[in-house]
Amino acid sequence: EIAGAAKKISREMTKTRYIGKIDEATILNDAKDFIEAEVESEVIIHTDDSYDPQNKARNAMPYKPAIFME
Repeated sequence: EIAGAAKKISREMTKTRYIGKIDEATILNDAKDFIEAEVESEVIIHTDDSYDPQNKARNAMPYKPAIFME
């Protein structure tokens, strides 16, 4: 599992050099109203320093946020 994650991260880091740095949390917060309308549900956006008792953040990668729906 760790080796697979390392491969994914290295691929994403290579892409980052070409794309540039972006603030993912700001982009998601800006799109929050649109996402809520599309999924017809409340959307709560957590950052990497948020409390995560179920460890859902382990599925997130750079430029690929983890999405958890209840």
